[in-house]
Amino acid sequence: MIECSVPHCPHLEDNEICLDGVLYYLAVESGSWETSMSMIICFDIRSEKFKFIVDEAFKDIKYPSTLINYKGKLGILHPNASGFMEERATVAGTRFHIVGTTGDSEIMFSPSVVSMPFYIYYYNMETNSIRRVEIQGLGTVKGQKIYTFLNHMENVKLIT
Repeated sequence: MIECSVPHCPHLEDNEICLDGVLYYLAVESGSWETSMSMIICFDIRSEKFKFIVDEAFKDIKYPSTLINYKGKLGILHPNASGFMEERATVAGTRFHIVGTTGDSEIMFSPSVVSMPFYIYYYNMETNSIRRVEIQGLGTVKGQKIYTFLNHMENVKLIT
C-alpha cells in the first residue's frame, strides 16, 4: 500500500492522464463536496510519491472538467471557463463530451449517444476552427450510449 498524506476523493468520472510517468487526476479534499477545495493530484509512478497542485484558481473547478495533454504539458478544460465550451456542450439537441486532445492540439468531442449519421468533432485551438468527421459502420445501434477513445489500437492478429 502507498500512503498518501492528504486524504482526498477523486472526481467520479474517469478523468486521469499520464504524462512522462506522472499520473494526474482531479480530486477534492475528503469532507463535504461543496466546501472542499479542488486539487490536481500528481502521482509519480517511478518514485511512488504523491504531489498536490492546490490553488485558489481551482476553487470552482469541479465536475465536468477534463484534464488534457496540450503539447506535452498538463492542461484543464472547464465548461464554465469560456463561452466556447458552453456554446458547444449541446449542438442540435445532441450532448457532447470531451474525449481528449490529439497530437495536433485539437480537442475531440463525441456525442454521448449514437445517432445516424454519427459525427465526431475536432476543435483546433490554434486556428480556432472545427472539423467534422463521419464515423461509418456502426450498424443499428442508434440511441445507445457510446464511449469514444483516442489512440486506441488493436492487434488484428489476436482476433480469431
